[in-house]
Amino acid sequence: MSWPAAGGLPPLVALCLTIESHLEVMAALTGWRAGIPRHELALLNRLTERLRRVGCSSLAALGVSVMNPAVRIHELHGAGTRGSSRGSGTDAFGADFAITVELRPHLKKTAFLQLKRFDASGPRLEKKQLEDAQRHQDVWERSYVAAAQAGVGPIWVSAAQDVLRSFPKGQRTRLFPLPSIDWQPSLQWTLGWLSCEIGLPSAFEDPESVEVRLAEFAGLSDSADEGSWEVAAQRFPEFSRLAAWYNVRAVVGDL
Repeated sequence: MSWPAAGGLPPLVALCLTIESHLEVMAALTGWRAGIPRHELALLNRLTERLRRVGCSSLAALGVSVMNPAVRIHELHGAGTRGSSRGSGTDAFGADFAITVELRPHLKKTAFLQLKRFDASGPRLEKKQLEDAQRHQDVWERSYVAAAQAGVGPIWVSAAQDVLRSFPKGQRTRLFPLPSIDWQPSLQWTLGWLSCEIGLPSAFEDPESVEVRLAEFAGLSDSADEGSWEVAAQRFPEFSRLAAWYNVRAVVGDL
């Protein structure tokens, strides 16, 4: 077993991390469905609480040396968490939740997820939500919609680009029935994302990568000074709706 030259994680490593995170995601869904309210912010709260438990400890069982592991969840106070429209299914598009996995020197990548809650057959989205999100290309290419039913089932994930392409010409609002070939259960999506079959990785040496900008944005957003949030939102409008950033980092050795 070796690290792929083209990026991504070896299949066994990706599978191990996928299963570990999937168990926590399902526990988060169970807790969310057992309580009230069942809107997107409540789901995000459950997810961040459970995902704090997921790091790189499971890699030791595979014989992977792990140095300086760290799991951080930044509360970013984004506009996506504000207002009475949460849970309505028609709020302005913008990722609620960013996930970064950085296993030096092999993999660095980030996904931006907008959480959508639905009650019946699937989430309803407005085309303008997705069109607005195209303004920042490197974020758009890493953007996904993650939909969870308030009753049963997994979290369903689809690339924002694919969701936008699926709108019929002239149609501004569309219901997306699930399950669908264009949407993957989060277990399948996570495995593909960690293996780099889905999503773009970032270059470690890129000083303008989304991860570098996110770190600066989080530093400003975490400040106790209320004015710092306004500065952060103005400098990094592509992140201004983020409510949380889940960041897993470690230095990993050879397998």
